[in-house]
Amino acid sequence: MMNKEMQMLIIDLSDVSDRESLHARLQEALDFPLWYGGNLDALYDVLTDRSDPACILIIGWQELEAADPAYFERFRRVLRDAEAAESSCRFIFMERDGSVYREGEGNGRKQDTDHNRYTRLL
Repeated sequence: MMNKEMQMLIIDLSDVSDRESLHARLQEALDFPLWYGGNLDALYDVLTDRSDPACILIIGWQELEAADPAYFERFRRVLRDAEAAESSCRFIFMERDGSVYREGEGNGRKQDTDHNRYTRLL
């Protein structure tokens, strides 16, 4: 069986500040089916059913996080859960300065300033 090459996709959430806009952007960017439900359960389902491997770089997410921190954290958790469920997708959140948003100790954030780190994940 032939291995599929991993795609690098960038999703810009710069102008996204609510749940509906988030799901509309994800549906468009990731070519979700028309029946996509536009909620976190449906997001998990389509990500874990995806067969094309992709490394998805998410930029401009800070406005969404500021507007609805609890929903943003649940969104991040769904992406982590999808990765853990053997999804073909990997997700990277990039900070405005180009560093990678990483979960760490303390406040849950630490920055990886190695700007090329995401290429090593491919």
